[in-house]
Amino acid sequence: MSSENDHNVYVLGAGFSADANMPLMSGGSFFARMQSCLTWLEQQHRMQEAKSVQKVIKFSQRAKSAAYWIKLEFGNIEELFSLSSASSIGLDPKDVRRAIAATLDYSSEERKEKGNYYSYVGSLLGMPSNFNLPCGRNTFITFNYDTVLENALHDRMVSFSYGFKKNSVTYDSTFVRKGVKREVDVLKLHGSVNWLVDGDALRVFGSYSDVRRSGGVPELIPPTWKKVGSSQLDSVWEQAVRSLTSANRLIVIGFSMPPTDMHFKYLLAAGFQENTALTKVIFLDPDAQKIEAKGKELFQDKDIQSGKVSFKKTTLGELADSEEILKEIGRPKLGRIFL
Repeated sequence: MSSENDHNVYVLGAGFSADANMPLMSGGSFFARMQSCLTWLEQQHRMQEAKSVQKVIKFSQRAKSAAYWIKLEFGNIEELFSLSSASSIGLDPKDVRRAIAATLDYSSEERKEKGNYYSYVGSLLGMPSNFNLPCGRNTFITFNYDTVLENALHDRMVSFSYGFKKNSVTYDSTFVRKGVKREVDVLKLHGSVNWLVDGDALRVFGSYSDVRRSGGVPELIPPTWKKVGSSQLDSVWEQAVRSLTSANRLIVIGFSMPPTDMHFKYLLAAGFQENTALTKVIFLDPDAQKIEAKGKELFQDKDIQSGKVSFKKTTLGELADSEEILKEIGRPKLGRIFL
């Protein structure tokens, strides 16, 4: 099968990075981790980040008064991020961005023994070893701020593009992500801990540590009705829509379709309205029942009943070992070589 007829689009949520010890955004997981990292930041003498974490915690306590009228999950850091971006008072969004990035950095340092993303990503690309090229065409649309995916691609020597228009961003000398394999798209719709905006310019660094050493704040975008961010991100969203237009399969991994991110529905609608090649949509999540309930509000009943849209209970590790699912997404363990 040629790459033109073998295009997998993967949509990644926070669950994708869970094996790398990255906390989920909802359920209080991220907020609890942020509170835990405060002492660590102080021990590391990273006082600017510690102050930002303290401000976010205080803002959360004050913002609870909004719950008198509105249902808000104050243990969900993205709820607070959205609230801070919608409000002109109370909290500088830069403090939220810095606190989120610091929490992810702490989570990475806290657990040195991370998930086997070398294997996970290799399975999604149809690469059982580094001797293989990725199967077909692969696009990752991710809502995650971390660089777990990029690090795995780097280990696999697979080059990737962030989807920016040519010459619209600057790549810092710390950014070394050139591989020898076919390039894949990594479209980060909510920004990334290794991106920095300075005025109208966006600079891509190798890691958050490099951004921090530069004295900047990473470019993270809240999943809110009020999308704010650099103009360079417009091209990333446009590229995401184009990729959905040509997708043969859509595979959603660890994305809970949170109410804070209302753009997901319209992103899919914009991409699918001209798609004549889509054969299936597959949601992969340990809590498939909960995801299916949300999916029924998004997709047509006939497509769910026919199996064109399906929901499978699986972890990322189980997915990498499942010959049945890998075959269904066109990435069997045997792999294929495209010249």
